[in-house]
This record gives sequence, structure tokens and C-alpha cells, in this order.
Amino acid sequence: MTTTKVSFSAVNDDCSGPHTRDPTPYIRAPDTHVPINDQESSQYLQADHHELTKRRLFVTYNTHLRECLAEFLATVLAITFGLGGIAQNALWNGGGDTMTVSVGWGVAVMLGTFVADSVSGAQIISVITVTNAVYGRMPWWKVPGYMVAQILGAFVGAALIYVLNAQKIRREDPNQETMYRLFITYARDGVSNYTAFYTEVPSVCVYHVGFLRHQGQTQPLAWQ
Repeated sequence: MTTTKVSFSAVNDDCSGPHTRDPTPYIRAPDTHVPINDQESSQYLQADHHELTKRRLFVTYNTHLRECLAEFLATVLAITFGLGGIAQNALWNGGGDTMTVSVGWGVAVMLGTFVADSVSGAQIISVITVTNAVYGRMPWWKVPGYMVAQILGAFVGAALIYVLNAQKIRREDPNQETMYRLFITYARDGVSNYTAFYTEVPSVCVYHVGFLRHQGQTQPLAWQ
């Protein structure tokens, strides 16, 4: 009985002659990755653009809309956690103190930053958005959308805290004379508007310094 040895051969790239082919066959599939948006190369979808649009009704490929939605969500989280700490301190006896309020706002800003940092820069505060536009770190045409998203997010976050504590607020302040302080920045008695303004300016400046230092390492899409 005769055994026949079969060898596979192929043609070199320069067509100069045969050579032995790798005995392990493989098929290389074509690259079908479709980026979510042209400016963010780190996110890919392995599907056809139009097919994915049909399957996922809540996915948007509009870059600016995605940035505004990210700002909205980041602001909702920041206001919800921040006002939640204030409400706990004001409405529930022994439920917190100034330290818990400070920690609550710190966690609130951190969560908002984690959510929107890689998409919109997690600016959250409108004055940060305007300042970035003034210094050319983002285009002016994006400012209105950012500000609208931030304002809407702030109202939604405040509404969530109000609904959560509505019964307690009505019991503690039936005439609605004092609990409005939970939802607005209002100076205490004896504090002038000048002092209140001066208090806000340095705090926002300190926040902005940290913001710029962080964003200098990971530049968001909004600044490209």
C-alpha cells in the first residue's frame, strides 16, 4: 500500500516561487468596527452603523448631544447627592453635621466627574463652561447646550430630593418659611451680599484649578 504525502504550497508575495504554508489554517475577518463618534477612538461597536441604529433606539451618534446628555446626568448626580446631605442634616435630628454635608458634596462632584469626564469634561457648573470657552478650551457654540443641560440637571436633582423629603418638609415647615434654604444658596442673617459673593468666588476658583489640572491629563472630547 502506497502512502502519498500531500504538501500545501503557495506563491510568495513577489511571485518568485512556492514556499511551505503554515499548516494551521486561519481566516482573518474584515474589520467591521464602527466608532461611536469620530472623535472618540476608544469606543467601538462591532456592527453595522445602520443596523445598530435600528436595534438601539436610545443610542445617539450626535457628538454634541451626547456631551449635553453627559452634563445633564452628571449634574443630576451631583445635585442629588449634595442636596441629599444638606436635607439629611437639616431635617433629621442627629442625621448629620457640617462634616457630612462637606463629604456629601465631595462625593457628589466625584460621581459627576466619573460619569461625564470622558465625554463632556464633567464641567457641571455653568461658570466653568463659560470660562473654558473664554480661554479657547472649547468652542462657543457648545456653551448654550451645556448650560441648558446643567440647569435642567440641577432642577431634576433638586426635584428628586424634594419628592423624597416632601412629607418631612411639610411637617417641619408647614408655613414654608425656612426649608427653602435647602434648595437655594441663601445668606444667613447678618451676612452681607458682599461677603456671600466673596465666599463663592474663591471656592469656585479653587474648584476650577483642580478641574484644569485633572483635565490637563485626560482631555475630553469637548475640547478637541
